[in-house]
Amino acid sequence: MKSTFRLKVVQDLAQKQSDSAATRLGLLNAEAAKAEQKLNMLLEYREDYRARFRGTMNQDVHSAGWMNFQQFLVKLDEAVDQQRAAWEATRQAVLRGQSEWQSKQIQVKAYDTLALRHQSAQADRVKKFDQFVTDEFAARSRNAKG
Repeated sequence: MKSTFRLKVVQDLAQKQSDSAATRLGLLNAEAAKAEQKLNMLLEYREDYRARFRGTMNQDVHSAGWMNFQQFLVKLDEAVDQQRAAWEATRQAVLRGQSEWQSKQIQVKAYDTLALRHQSAQADRVKKFDQFVTDEFAARSRNAKG
């Protein structure tokens, strides 16, 4: 009377895909955190550099020093902009990864629900069969006495 859940293979596959999506999401989160850390480091460095230069403003700074500062600051701003774009790209990848993982979780839950329904239906069939056997035994016992 044992009946297996026919979608068990598909259910297991959905679970594996969900686990895989969760792993990818974890990697994407780590990548985004790393990109944000680099961005913050560049922003801090830029502010430190500006503060140091402001400190030297009281001293005699020749025009070549001023030009070097300006050029370096432009390059630093470009690096900050590039890192900000990289960070934003990783954030978008994280959002896509979250969406993928959530959709895989929905699939897993759907198959889990189907599996529970199957188990419940199986239990009902077993109860009905047990009741049938009990009723049949009682009927035969009565007929044998009578």
